Amino acid sequence: LNLSVDVNGLKAFEPVVSLARKVSGLRIVINHCGNCGDAQKITTLWKEGMAASAKHSNVSCKISALMEMTATPPGQAPTDTAYYQPVLDHLWQHFGPERLMYASNWPVSDKGAAYDVIVKVAGEFASSKGDGFAEKFFWKNSLAIYQWIERK
Repeated sequence: LNLSVDVNGLKAFEPVVSLARKVSGLRIVINHCGNCGDAQKITTLWKEGMAASAKHSNVSCKISALMEMTATPPGQAPTDTAYYQPVLDHLWQHFGPERLMYASNWPVSDKGAAYDVIVKVAGEFASSKGDGFAEKFFWKNSLAIYQWIERK
């Protein structure tokens, strides 16, 4: 039916993998980096679950909520992109440049850091990948993944 579904609040990845396998035409978007938790404390379960999900070409991932998942007081998440690199590198390795997209998670994101800080971290990540990835990351991948209709 040319549909997509967003999944959130993951505790286990088997349902995503199973759905991706059974309904290969369904575009599945994992929200909030698959609820990775604090970027400096990611688990083997998360790493393996995201890698297994990414093996299916119909599964994509939104990079969002990184800062509100840190183990810091509200609004005081680290502002250095390097802090989030373990998550970003893992997602890049498995989803690549075509199946990652930015999402702000605003206003919930304010629990982690101010919006301008979130955009800075996302922009630094995207820019570090070169070859026009920033344009894909910030909007072109969403066009391909959601197949939204451009309005004039």
